[in-house]
Amino acid sequence: MKFRLLLLSIIPLLSGCAKYHADHLKRLKLKPVAEHKDILFAAKTLTYSECHQYLGRNVIAAGYIPIQLAICNNSENCLEFSVDKINLKTTPANFVAESVRFSVLARLFGYGIPGLLILWPLVIPAIVDPIWAAESNGQMLRDYLDKSLHDKDINPGSILEGLIFVAKNNYQNTLEVTLLGKNPKEKIVCSSDLIFEPIAEKLKAKALRRQRR
Repeated sequence: MKFRLLLLSIIPLLSGCAKYHADHLKRLKLKPVAEHKDILFAAKTLTYSECHQYLGRNVIAAGYIPIQLAICNNSENCLEFSVDKINLKTTPANFVAESVRFSVLARLFGYGIPGLLILWPLVIPAIVDPIWAAESNGQMLRDYLDKSLHDKDINPGSILEGLIFVAKNNYQNTLEVTLLGKNPKEKIVCSSDLIFEPIAEKLKAKALRRQRR
């Protein structure tokens, strides 16, 4: 009987083990670029709640602001997108994923030491949780890389959409992306005003957490 109770006592601990889950990005509403009606563009910063929804972690708290942008090429020419042609200095997705990774050692020792010294059933989550944390870190890294933008040609009739990550000290409220055409002199500048209100977002996030309790 005591053995069963001890096993039942670790079920809530296992339910709180490290797991990564994130939704697909929601499509942005595109608008024509000034003087280039065949090119559509949109951009926005993700909020705290959207970070949890689409990235599974609060990367803003880790010091990085995710910006989602989309470009639609309705022209007859191929356009070249390059991360280096963005006016904001970006941070690679793998660096961001590393900053919010689940701690394997903390889970190993957090459960393992009390399990060895006080309550042996804690040894089970000490073994299981670090394994799940390592798997979650791998899933998160792959997801961040898949959702982040890389240098790419935008063919006629196609859409490029994804995320860039900007460190807080490099962030500005205006985003400019310069696209290059076949002719090196042909440049199309896509710009958008960004809105990021960390204080308001923190209050919203706290209110949501209170509602869920």
